[in-house]
Amino acid sequence: MIFRIFLAAVMCAAGTMAVHAMEKEKPKLKQVIKPKYIAEEVNQRLSSFLEKNRKYVPKISEEVNAAVLKFLNNNKAFVDDVTDITHVQNDKDPKHPENNKLQIFYNDIKPKYDKELKNLSQWSFAIPVAVGDDKVLVRLSGPLHTRENFNTQRGAGWGENYTEDSLDNYLNEYGEANFQNISRFTNNIIARRAVAEKKLKNYYIPESFPIKIPWRQGPLISDKNYVVVEEFIPNTLPLGDPKAIETFTKEKIATLYDWMKAIPFWNIGENGSNIAVAQDGTIIPVDFEQPNNIAPSWFLDYPPRKFAHDIFAGAESLHKLLIQKGRTDLADEILSLVKDDLDKLVNDPHPQIIEAAWPEQYEADARKTYKQDKEIQKKMSEDEYVLRARNDAIRGNLTGYFLGELRKRK
Repeated sequence: MIFRIFLAAVMCAAGTMAVHAMEKEKPKLKQVIKPKYIAEEVNQRLSSFLEKNRKYVPKISEEVNAAVLKFLNNNKAFVDDVTDITHVQNDKDPKHPENNKLQIFYNDIKPKYDKELKNLSQWSFAIPVAVGDDKVLVRLSGPLHTRENFNTQRGAGWGENYTEDSLDNYLNEYGEANFQNISRFTNNIIARRAVAEKKLKNYYIPESFPIKIPWRQGPLISDKNYVVVEEFIPNTLPLGDPKAIETFTKEKIATLYDWMKAIPFWNIGENGSNIAVAQDGTIIPVDFEQPNNIAPSWFLDYPPRKFAHDIFAGAESLHKLLIQKGRTDLADEILSLVKDDLDKLVNDPHPQIIEAAWPEQYEADARKTYKQDKEIQKKMSEDEYVLRARNDAIRGNLTGYFLGELRKRK
């Protein structure tokens, strides 16, 4: 493939940041990581991650590197515009429509770049760049994703708006660092490792690598300072295409689900567009971006409950597609595998999962219900009823969809 040699630059950037950070007294972390420290902490994690997974890191050729740098330098206004953090602001004051910069970006700015640069992404940017007879995709994240990353970081709900003042407050509290786009690179490495460790023979993982925006200063790896470059694979079909899905057996769909859990691959996309299938049946995942409700400080440190939730979110998107395409045999296989995984989780749940799904008041309410219901008392003991209620709460907290599907089968 066109990717060959180029690991040292990223290792150097992440490693240099780790050295500088260790020279300082490490602040004590509580519920949040303070602004100057988010970027340093994450870059230390990234350096360690790359070192541990060195053999799975794709290596980019000088030819690709030169072509991407040429594209960046020729389109400096585009790169600076897309990475301008003020586009996150979406003040909806009707007297000042100019302050809804997020809406202006998606209504006016992005459509212009979509047309000029042949962008392939609906909410972000995937720009084809020629490298000889081949192509690569230059990826940048969009401000909608950044807004939701920031909202999760500050404990706000999905879709919460930013005025100029509230954005300033966020930046003063947490800083500008974000890793939504960089997640494509790290998840690609996790995907490669999973294919190797599981000895999967019918998978191909397109190569991916971050490249520094040449005029950005400092060693920090973040969405502000780097783009992500991905190998472009032509002549494939989305998973939901009839010709693609007919190549799947129960064994093959079980393997896909098992692989998805490793990342987790949280959404297969409309019509399965995030997972391509080659003409010979090879599975080619093509979108490794993390969910946009990941806080910057969570990067490479996924909270256990969120990790489990996203596993079942990915399985849900796959299950729904299989039902839509009439492959109920494969959908039933996914349901069976999900049930097994849910059973394992409720039998030995992580404390964070219990905390989210089963606060103390829930147990008190369950015991009160038991004492008031004579019919339940005839069927089981109080402790048995409370345990069943707790297990259902855990299942429902992680995946209400599959809890409903499993109840249909009873």
